[in-house]
Order: sequence, then structure tokens, then C-alpha cells
Amino acid sequence: MPCVSDAELLEAIKWKIKDELPFELEKAVFDYQIIKKSSLNDGSKVFDLACIAALEEEITSQVVLLKQAGLNVIGVGFAPFGYIRLIEKYLAEDKGAAQAVLYLWANASYLNIYKDNKLVFFRELPVSLNKFRNSLSAALVTEKGKVQLSPLQIEDILFKHGVPIPESGLYNDKTMASQIMAMWRPALEALAQEIKRSFVYYKSQFQEEDAGKIFVAAEAQNIINLDKFLAKELSSEAEVFPVIEKILPPPQTSPSELVKIYPGIGLAIDYKHNINLLPRQFRTEKIENVQKISLRWVAFIAFLLLAVSYILARAGVTAYEKRLDRTLFQLNVLSEIKNIKNKLDAFEIFSAGVKDRELPLGEIFKKISNISPREMFFNSLVINCGSKTGSISGYVKTTNQNADSILTQFISQLNSSKMFFDVNLSELKKTGTQGFDLANFEISFRIK
Repeated sequence: MPCVSDAELLEAIKWKIKDELPFELEKAVFDYQIIKKSSLNDGSKVFDLACIAALEEEITSQVVLLKQAGLNVIGVGFAPFGYIRLIEKYLAEDKGAAQAVLYLWANASYLNIYKDNKLVFFRELPVSLNKFRNSLSAALVTEKGKVQLSPLQIEDILFKHGVPIPESGLYNDKTMASQIMAMWRPALEALAQEIKRSFVYYKSQFQEEDAGKIFVAAEAQNIINLDKFLAKELSSEAEVFPVIEKILPPPQTSPSELVKIYPGIGLAIDYKHNINLLPRQFRTEKIENVQKISLRWVAFIAFLLLAVSYILARAGVTAYEKRLDRTLFQLNVLSEIKNIKNKLDAFEIFSAGVKDRELPLGEIFKKISNISPREMFFNSLVINCGSKTGSISGYVKTTNQNADSILTQFISQLNSSKMFFDVNLSELKKTGTQGFDLANFEISFRIK
């Protein structure tokens, strides 16, 4: 966003995110954080911002529930921001280097990159612990025939044995280890591939170096050797988010449970400077309590204000006399400013005419990214700016949904958008792998 005042920036953000939200802006509560200020080639100043929004009614229902339990809610945060203070206070070895955190949970996975004590990059990855469990639930071929692992055995593999790597020594049976890795590897490699793509995008978009280290956090911290696997696949330094000794939990809290609440601990350390999605009606309650002061103090403060106003008024008369002497000079300056403004307006009209002939590639990529389902993977995205045409090739990988319906829904959303038309499926080839439906596709489209 361009560098403007706080009031103008808030309105500019509203217009920017209005088309990006999956719900109406009027029903949302949102907040933003300035990541950094920078200059473009033409010398203009811009802000890089992180913005977060949520439905107000969902947050309100949870806040009301906590208030009914007798708790005073002072802030509503977002888990990725909770790691900022933990990294700053306990883990930041190189203050200038970026640090990445992989937040892997049962049904979700996020990659966060932090730099200079700010969240500078956030992306949801199409991988989760449940997808790991689905990979391990396939039939296992042994000397005794096909064997189906039970849910309990899968949990043991995830959290007691971990990722089978040659030097770990956790699997005494090498055949068993290789079979487990064969089932698990597609999901693990998908995770590593998505992290690589995120790093490439971060480096190209923000002109920054790769993150110096990636921490494996949340429930995935308890998966043995996952950090070693990622370090090898990413050719980067990776380690488990450590148990911080300076944070002393109750004696009955195990380290494996403590790591799950680290985001909340980080948010509590410095909630005043983090994103806060607490709806306005709950903030005004605190203001009303602060404003309950006695009438005696109101009268005393009013008297002081009147006395100070009288002194300032006397001083203002003298100042106005001096300002009148400078009025003629200021009028001449304003005349010159008006001439310069007219020239700038003419230049902006010319610049706008040039920019209108270009394709908004950033908006096109953003729209395709927003509507792409998690089961869809792109091999290539080609756009011809001259003919305003393009094509997408890739594959759909799914276990519980027909690939045709996924592609049909994606094409329908492209056609219904304001940017694309004449979207067609030019090629579709289906193949099957163990436990998955795989469909290679190519889609052509035209740009409005």
C-alpha cells in the first residue's frame, strides 16, 4: 500500500481486501500490522502490511462464552503471531536472519516466516497430520500377505517411531521401515515440496534471502525425525521447536502438551502490540469503566481547562498578528504549488493510460491462487500478454472426491470471475495409484 496517514490507510485497506474476503466486509472484524516501509524505483514510499480478518459473529460468540465463565477478554489473537515473541526472547540467534515455523496440526498446516520480530509471510499448506494418517492407512504388503495398520499402530508410527531414516535406528526391521516409508513418502514429499515453493515465492516476492532456519512446531513437534527429513529434503537447517526452560508450566503438564499451547503463551507475552480482533463493543466496555470519575474531578478539570484556554487565547492573538504579515508571501507560494499540481495531474493521467494497456498479472495470479482447491497441483501456468490468452497444466490428486467435479468447479469459478472467460478443459487423462485418483489436465482461457 502507498504511504498515507493512519486514517487514510485504514480506508485503503478496506477497499483492498473487500474483494479478497470470503465474506462481507461489513460482517468482519479485522486488524493489520505494518511489516516495513520501502521505496520504489520512482522514489515513492510504500508499506508492506499483514492483514487478518474474521467473521465478527464467530469471535463474539466465543468472547461471550468466556465472559459468562467470569473471564475478562482483553484481546483476540492469531496463533502465528504468538511465535514472534518466543523467537525474539529465546531463539533468535541472528537478529537479521529470517526464521520459519512450520505449524502442523491435525487438519491444517501453516508456514510462517518471521523477520525483525514481525510476521512477514504466511501460507496455508495442503498437508496435515490427518493426511499423514491416511497415507499410513493403506494396505501394507508383508511376507504374510497384506496387512492393514490399525489407528493405534498408526499413532505409534507417528509419535513413537517417527520417520524411518537409515541412521535413526528406530526401526529394527529394515523391510518394515522401507514399506512404511513407501506409504508415507508421498505425503512427506508433498510437504517438503510445498515448503520449497513457499520459500521460492517469498524470495522472489520480497527480494529476501531464504529463511535461515525452519522450526517444526505444534503437534508435529512430537513426530521423531521429521526435522531431519525436512533438513535433508530442503537442504536447509531444520529443528524441532524446543521446549523453553524459562517457561515453567505446572508440574503435571508434559512437554508434549506444553508445545501445543506455545502460540497462546507467546500472544500473552505481548498482546498489546500484536494483532487484536476483539470486536469494538467489548473494547468500549473498558473505556466506559475508565470514564466513571466523580463530578468533583470533572468540575476541577473543567476549571483548569478554562484557565489554560484563556492563557492560550491571549498568546494566540499575538501569533495571529504575525501570521497576517506572512499571508501575501504564502499566497505566492500557493500559486506556484498549484502550477506544479496541474503538471503532476497531467503526468498521472498519462501514466494511467500507459498502465491500462498492461495485464494485471499480480491480480490474475492472486485470483487463481484464491480459488484453486487443495487437491489441485499446477505444473505450469502460461499467460500470453499480447493475445490475452493463457493455459494451466497440472494434476488433481484425491482420495474421496471425483476429480471431474473438482475441475468442473474450478473452471466454473474462473468463468464467473471478472478476469477470465471462455475457460475450457482442453485435455484430461486419468490414472489410478494405490489409494488415490490422479487426473492430469490442461485448461485454456482468455483474459478480459
